[in-house]
Amino acid sequence: MKVKIHSTILKINILFLVFLFISCGSDTSKKETPETNTDTTSKTEATTEKEDNNTYYVWVDNINVRKTPNTKGKVIGTYKPQEIKFTGTISENKDIIVLRSVVYDDYWLKVTTKGNKKGWVYGGAVKNEGDDIGNEIITDEQFDFIHFGKFDLTTWKNISIKNEEAGDAETQITTYHKDGKILEISKSEFGEYGYEYRYVLKDSKHNILKEREFYFMVDGGAYENRVMELIEIVKDYTNKVQYTRSQKTSKHFMQMNAKPLMVNGVWESVLLSTENKTESEVDKKTAFAKPLQVITTLNDLPDGFAVDDGCSCTFRTHPKDYGTMVFIGTTDDPPKAIAVIKIDGKYISLKSKKPENTDDKRGSVHKQYYNEIYDLKLTLTEEAKDNGGGTIYSGTMHLTSKDGTIDTNINTFGSCGC
Repeated sequence: MKVKIHSTILKINILFLVFLFISCGSDTSKKETPETNTDTTSKTEATTEKEDNNTYYVWVDNINVRKTPNTKGKVIGTYKPQEIKFTGTISENKDIIVLRSVVYDDYWLKVTTKGNKKGWVYGGAVKNEGDDIGNEIITDEQFDFIHFGKFDLTTWKNISIKNEEAGDAETQITTYHKDGKILEISKSEFGEYGYEYRYVLKDSKHNILKEREFYFMVDGGAYENRVMELIEIVKDYTNKVQYTRSQKTSKHFMQMNAKPLMVNGVWESVLLSTENKTESEVDKKTAFAKPLQVITTLNDLPDGFAVDDGCSCTFRTHPKDYGTMVFIGTTDDPPKAIAVIKIDGKYISLKSKKPENTDDKRGSVHKQYYNEIYDLKLTLTEEAKDNGGGTIYSGTMHLTSKDGTIDTNINTFGSCGC
């Protein structure tokens, strides 16, 4: 099973340009966006004549043939997978629609069914013979991911479920076991800023065989200028190969008709060295933050540290990777606020105080934490507000030690909220 963008549209566009020189007539029609949480916009149909195979095959379970190229258009028939004939007419613009958990950005095609009905179908839901498009249905219990494998978790034993919260992030980790293999699935939600699904397959000795990561990342910029990207990474340690593909989209996942779980794009591959198996990507992304280390779980936080009512401040070292958290603290004002960092594998508690001699030109918010060994100052700029009323920041951390052996600045990104 592979997924790639519809191969015939480029040919249609070229023929459309040729047709404009020999014809002055075209009809107009309405075109729409996906079926839920979307608006309908007026679009112009473009007409072209295909010289090669105009037989298409429906690859989704059911397809609606509509009177207009518009998901709000009247349905004139619903069909199981079958052959349909493309008439040569396409909508001028594309729509973004999720089909079987994959995002398609495609045209509407005017077709004729076997029952001789004429209407419009979404181009992403059909293919020519030989086109490499389409995938099986993805559910929580059954999925087939390229390079990672096909799994039916109804035949696996669910041995644990663990939930974690840190600031705006909520994570559920479910572990399965079957025939000496262990599968860990972590699902993290970051509100409107995206989500991450991670799959780790291990043998009976807990050696990692394969890893799969899927991200839908939304940057924290102004809404109209936001960059949204889907990233899929599979690391196959049995073959020592890493596969990566990505896809940009102009539509937020909360506005889509379904939640994307796989990337629509071309794979790139690189060899994995032996070091890749022992040195995680998170370690690499936080190397410049040393001696601070990633806080991977909230279960090991020092006794007495509790985030009241789920409210906290968390800061990471990578703008889009929420797995690089190096700081977690309470939202109290100093001196009540406390925080935790990790150095040399140990969690370290810090008290708070009001920072002195702040330089407001460098940032609008200043925080300072300390103990008998370390002093940590945060200089932050407010970037935006999240849906829950929390505040998103970017800035720097300045970590020093009393003995003078540590004096480092670290770029940081994070938020405070509930």
